[in-house]
Amino acid sequence: MNKQVAEAIRGHIQVPPYIHALAAACRYDLLHGPAWARKLGDWSQFTEDDFASFPEDLEGEAVEVWGKPRAIFTDWLSWNVTSDLWVDVDCGDVMDREPEGYWDTEDGCAPEDDDMREEAWIEPSWESIYHVSPREQIEALFGSTIAKEMVR
Repeated sequence: MNKQVAEAIRGHIQVPPYIHALAAACRYDLLHGPAWARKLGDWSQFTEDDFASFPEDLEGEAVEVWGKPRAIFTDWLSWNVTSDLWVDVDCGDVMDREPEGYWDTEDGCAPEDDDMREEAWIEPSWESIYHVSPREQIEALFGSTIAKEMVR
């Protein structure tokens, strides 16, 4: 993925710190085997200090990362990364619809000179516009491991 596109996606989709921490826990679980998370009443308080390789390394009750923490993370993805986006790297715009062309009318003519008015169809600058699927958005936000293993 183009670096400018990835930066635009990261600037467009606001990811709370606890979601980044849950993603890190899920990535650790995927790469290194079972991971454990401190069971919290309020998962929005989850930090990277709240997961470990062994449950005894955590204070209090521990749960497997692949249980409730993973469900909270995937639920956040399902609400916040839902559709395709288009990024124009020339201006940094992120759009939720495919750009469309438009008719440009030269308005230098007086109303009685309608027959002299010229219209031109203006196409978007496709060289600078990238289509970004939800999976590519997840890769930009959380890396390829999460995108490949958690998104089907």
